Amino acid sequence: MRQPWLVTLGLLGAVSAQPEADVNLPSFELRRGERPITVQQTASDAEGGIAITRGGSECRQNENLSFFYAPDPKRIETKVGNTTIRSNAVLRTQPKEGGAEAQDRAVLDFFGGALELNEETGCPQNVERDKGQKVTILEGRTTVNGASLLYKNATGVGDMIGPVALERRASGDSPALTASSSHLSFNIDRDVQTLRGNVTVESEGRASEADVLELDEEAGFAILRGNPARSRDDEGEVAGQIIEYDLDTNDVVVRGEIEATFEIEVEGEDAAAPSFGGSDEALETDPDDESDLENESPDFED
Repeated sequence: MRQPWLVTLGLLGAVSAQPEADVNLPSFELRRGERPITVQQTASDAEGGIAITRGGSECRQNENLSFFYAPDPKRIETKVGNTTIRSNAVLRTQPKEGGAEAQDRAVLDFFGGALELNEETGCPQNVERDKGQKVTILEGRTTVNGASLLYKNATGVGDMIGPVALERRASGDSPALTASSSHLSFNIDRDVQTLRGNVTVESEGRASEADVLELDEEAGFAILRGNPARSRDDEGEVAGQIIEYDLDTNDVVVRGEIEATFEIEVEGEDAAAPSFGGSDEALETDPDDESDLENESPDFED
């Protein structure tokens, strides 16, 4: 006899191509305070979509389980504010006890790959996790790809397993930018993405390395942190504990213990480019910019 899990069926027929999602297909909502997180199916039954809003009672011992799956080329689309997360599968778990407050401890598990529905138990089976970069975060001009993303509603932070690849497309005079790292965390309360581990950044002749990159897409601003963080272009290299990065102008400001080497044109074969170091004052790479540098560096840390 079939167990009393809830199976939400998609409508048969064509589904519009991504990025548009068919709102007539199944969805569920998770809330963090007043902020909704909406998980939307984009694949119909005929296309192999699975949408289980309440799995079998034995899927998890002390947790309720919901799971959505969309086979390639479809993706489950999760929206929070101006951010969209795309993945083949989303598993939602939360405590069976606790009533409405149980969602405060809900966890969303995003991954690429495949799974099947066990018709007898109402649980996922034959779960295959693709280790490629099949989970995508889209916000404004920025696209991030990684292997998986685990979001905990208790903290409002999602952790992406890498390798992580970030791309910010060009717009007008604002140049394109690419970055890579080992991991990424995404804070939905602050709309800040933080890349960690072997961070590299490249943009229109500028290359930078850091331990941590905190990116605010809406502000068009990033902070690189390291011991030290480094940034170089055709005119030279700067290094410091903190590098403030204007993503739209491609200019940087260095704070903390500062090191700098600049390429200058001098006469004589034995002439060497000067190197500066040891100052705690902010150093700006554009000597024509006389903007006020007295403000402290903004802090985006989780």
